[in-house]
Amino acid sequence: MGDAPTHVLGSRAPGAVRLRGLPYAQRLGDPMPMRTLTYLSAFHGEGHDVLAPTVRALVMERNGHTVVPTGRSKAEEAIAAYVRGYLQEDILVKVDRASMATSLEVRSPFLDYTLARFLNGLPVEFKLRGGTRKYLLTRAMRGYLPDEVIDRPKAGFGIPLDRWMRTSLTPLVDEYLSRSRLRQQGIFDDRRVAQLVDDHRAGRRRCGRRLWLLVQFQLWYEHWVAGHPSRLPAVSLERAR
Repeated sequence: MGDAPTHVLGSRAPGAVRLRGLPYAQRLGDPMPMRTLTYLSAFHGEGHDVLAPTVRALVMERNGHTVVPTGRSKAEEAIAAYVRGYLQEDILVKVDRASMATSLEVRSPFLDYTLARFLNGLPVEFKLRGGTRKYLLTRAMRGYLPDEVIDRPKAGFGIPLDRWMRTSLTPLVDEYLSRSRLRQQGIFDDRRVAQLVDDHRAGRRRCGRRLWLLVQFQLWYEHWVAGHPSRLPAVSLERAR
């Protein structure tokens, strides 16, 4: 969720170069599964940089991202990493928690195990067809759904985190990512986090998604680990435009 992975070279002045996919290209030397998961992450492999030195050393020592070769094609490895690391461990978890919190039962018919097993066994060219997404699904539904539905561009559920982190949500950032609070907590490097905040507010980098994740962690930590139920400052979110 949030802003798409985009790297900005230089300032936000007119004509600034935006390179989509640069974080992915920077990891071309990594095995395909790790390359895929890094691209999907908010920090693009920079997650260790915002940790306090002692925590960073502990994480590096216990790094669990060991990639075991599968012997499959690179495309199949990327798909498997996407399904396991993003669909199973992220999207489906969020859907389940959000729906259960509102007493809503959600079903995902395309994830029926017989259908998933069948599709998993198909040759990769039926999954990635010359850059065409959801090739088999569009072929199967052609004639049943209007062409304007099938052919329209994909629309995500993103929210304007970059703008909110400079406007509506600045009280959350100022309170939960303050240098004094981070130093006392000892999990994050207060100087590096402060640099993210300064760069984002100055328009040097787009860090909205990263700041949002840090704030979310802080809220979780304060409530469930530190035992201090959070009293959120009043915020008024702007409507996405």
